[in-house]
Amino acid sequence: MVKDTEIIHLDNSNESCKIDADDFPRGGTVYAIGAFLKDKAFFCGGGGLFKYSKHYSNCVNLGSRESVADMSTKRKGAASAIIDFDNGTQSLWITGGRNNETKFIQSTEYVYPTGSVSPGPDLPVALLLHCVVALDKSNVIVIGGNTKEAFKNKETYLFNLVNQSWSNNSSSLTIPRRAQACGQVSIGNEKAVVVAGGDTKGKDNMTKTTEILLSPGLSWQSGPDMPKAIASAGSVSAPDGSFLVIGGQEPGNLMSRDIYRLKCQSQDIATCQWTRLQQSLTVARSQHVAILVPGKGVCEKSDLTV
Repeated sequence: MVKDTEIIHLDNSNESCKIDADDFPRGGTVYAIGAFLKDKAFFCGGGGLFKYSKHYSNCVNLGSRESVADMSTKRKGAASAIIDFDNGTQSLWITGGRNNETKFIQSTEYVYPTGSVSPGPDLPVALLLHCVVALDKSNVIVIGGNTKEAFKNKETYLFNLVNQSWSNNSSSLTIPRRAQACGQVSIGNEKAVVVAGGDTKGKDNMTKTTEILLSPGLSWQSGPDMPKAIASAGSVSAPDGSFLVIGGQEPGNLMSRDIYRLKCQSQDIATCQWTRLQQSLTVARSQHVAILVPGKGVCEKSDLTV
């Protein structure tokens, strides 16, 4: 497992750096979640490489390397999204995952920038290696993942933060998948949900397909294929409206150093294209976390922590 952290400037390949492995308090950790909340980069949960390896319940501030919050349970393979509430409060909503006993988790919880934690609504089903996207201040969508009954699935669930209710009226994916990358991409003046890559059957059955959802009430549409089949990658939605997939696992049990950008030129999905950035990871990675960091970070200018 990779133990270090690197920071990549998205617009300048000469302004990237790597943080020494000794600076990270946990050592190698896979399938964690993370986000930039207020002025801190939170790195939460995750565990060792194997099923019965140590799992974590705490959140670490990547700046100070200190533990800043404790979740109610250990979570590996959970999924999260930043929630901006109408009252100005911001939190990281952490959902599902698996604990040390290899039990799938149905519960969710909110982690706040202050380090406080509060329980959230249970998921409709226990999920692992799914993904979550906040559509706006009112709605969040939960996509795909591994269930107790199925290695991968195509179901999506919409959660309304205002009335605290679930709906499965959102359309199902066309391809069942887990360990996929997801986020938002700008298409014209609107933001759409994008799902890229993922594991479809296990044992080298990654996909390079992309699906795009313009609105929860519509059907998923096929987007352009990624240049390579990828699963267990990091991903972020960039300030310019593009969507980035960072590293990941390729067929043949290979890990990638590449960063791919999906960008759309107009309101037509047909204009969306994948390109490979000139920047790349210094170390090939999969099952890692990517966090968009605004302003200055450990490097003089930085956008992305992996």
